[in-house]
Amino acid sequence: GERIVQGFIKSVADVTNGIKEFFITLIINIPYIIVWAVVILIIVVIARIIMKKADKRTERLEKERRERIASGNYQNPYVNRPSTATGKKNEVKNDKNVTEEKTE
Repeated sequence: GERIVQGFIKSVADVTNGIKEFFITLIINIPYIIVWAVVILIIVVIARIIMKKADKRTERLEKERRERIASGNYQNPYVNRPSTATGKKNEVKNDKNVTEEKTE
């Protein structure tokens, strides 16, 4: 039974020593922890600012698009716009033109 008692006491001492070493290492490294916390905080703040600006821009563009549609002054941006390869306009035939060509 004495071996068990001595082993248990040694284990408790090792755990206590490990906890002390952890806190000593933590205190020694506080400057590094603070620097990294500040860097991460700056990155988070910048990311939030960028996200808010992007959201506001998206809301503004969506509002403008809804207003153009409501006023009847909306043009699909993908129809009759210059192609990037040739510089010529991409003409898209609507269903009315297609049916007229088939009937003639």
